[in-house]
Amino acid sequence: TCLKNKGSAVRFCLWPPKLSINYYNLVEALKMIIKKKYLLFQSLTLSIGFVIYFANKLPSFLDEFVSLSSHYFFITEFDLRSPIGGEENLPITSFSPGLTSVFNSSIGGAISWLFIKDFYTSRIFNFIFTIFQLNLLNLFAFKKKLINEVFVILSNLSIFLIPWWFGSLYGLGEVSACLIFFYGILFYESNKKISLLLISFSIFFGKFILLLSFLVLFFFNLRKDGLKVFLYSLVVPIFWQTIIFFKLGNEGYINYLISYKSFLFSQGVGNTILNTNFMNFIQFIIKSEISEWTAATLLRAVIVPFVLFLILFKMRKNSNFLIQNFQLIILINYVYFFLFSQYKWIRYAQPFLIFTIFLILYIVTVDQRTSFNIKFLTLILLLLFLSSDLLIILGLLSLSLTRLKNLKINFNLSLILIFLLSLNILNLLYESLSIPIYQTFYNTCSIENFTLNCALDYMEQISLSD
Repeated sequence: TCLKNKGSAVRFCLWPPKLSINYYNLVEALKMIIKKKYLLFQSLTLSIGFVIYFANKLPSFLDEFVSLSSHYFFITEFDLRSPIGGEENLPITSFSPGLTSVFNSSIGGAISWLFIKDFYTSRIFNFIFTIFQLNLLNLFAFKKKLINEVFVILSNLSIFLIPWWFGSLYGLGEVSACLIFFYGILFYESNKKISLLLISFSIFFGKFILLLSFLVLFFFNLRKDGLKVFLYSLVVPIFWQTIIFFKLGNEGYINYLISYKSFLFSQGVGNTILNTNFMNFIQFIIKSEISEWTAATLLRAVIVPFVLFLILFKMRKNSNFLIQNFQLIILINYVYFFLFSQYKWIRYAQPFLIFTIFLILYIVTVDQRTSFNIKFLTLILLLLFLSSDLLIILGLLSLSLTRLKNLKINFNLSLILIFLLSLNILNLLYESLSIPIYQTFYNTCSIENFTLNCALDYMEQISLSD
């Protein structure tokens, strides 16, 4: 495929990689690449290629074993359990509320375990399954003209902007569940049934904490849409509870409900740190993981979402449905994490961080109502998620050029983002060169599928990593 200059014999061949360059028109060439989906292919190749290299550089993590084993037992025995991971590392019983990463979190890794019994392979397929779901949603959204080709490309590259993005390799569920929820909101105005099914799927087959985000949507739109519309959100939980009921029986299901209630109140607002006085609250924050966050993490998790909310609040009268709802969803999740969440782990901050990243992508590449100045400001916030100070500086310099030159705004901002996010992955690859390779294959696990012996061998590797 070649791009030919009218009235001239010169041409610029785009694909295959063998180039014949007599005339270099970068903007037109890149437009052609985007139109022909080559950049999407290259972004997927870059993303998956990096994960293949990086997957065995992650240390063992107990939640990975619990998530993978429970998913394996679900697809082989129709049972959600784990030989370890409960209180004092006792076995987790069938459909225990302690299994917070439910069916959709590590399904890719569990399927790969049927053929290759290695945690390295399961991590790769967990990521591939996340990317598959993302692009399936992209496909439907693109056909509905809710997003454009640039957003599709950037959505794949932006996975690596998410703090603790590698939780998707562990199969922990936050990344995939939040992405499904985001697209659920995106579909809401065009197809409420599909939207609410996706949202409830992300909650009950992903992460229950997203119920908080759904409640924002529910109360914000109840008067306009009525209660009847939201009945579609009950389909997934009714289906899931029916499975649990038939699996556990009457008495077992009653015990499950009691345990679930106790679990919720012990993990959330019922055990909030706000129940203590102000000084205890401050001490709790100091002793939490927040005290170990780097300046970059503090900037991304504390400053960026709040500043984005202020920007969106200022432009609220000129915002569409998606932006109006997500400015509230981000704020509510932000407040819940810092004031009510018992654990201040960065992975628990992912709901409002993922929504922040993808909302900025949407504003910059899709939304037509937003002024250039707002897009410029939100894009600066997005740059702060890049993995290198040098990349952030490069990004700021590139943005400055768009202010100095009278270029086509949307397209050039998109080109800058594609370039920077690709460099971001390459920088992560460079930084990972010095990380040691960890053990991901265990003989006991290859012979005995997630028995207690397998779990103990895995746990031993965790202690060695520490």
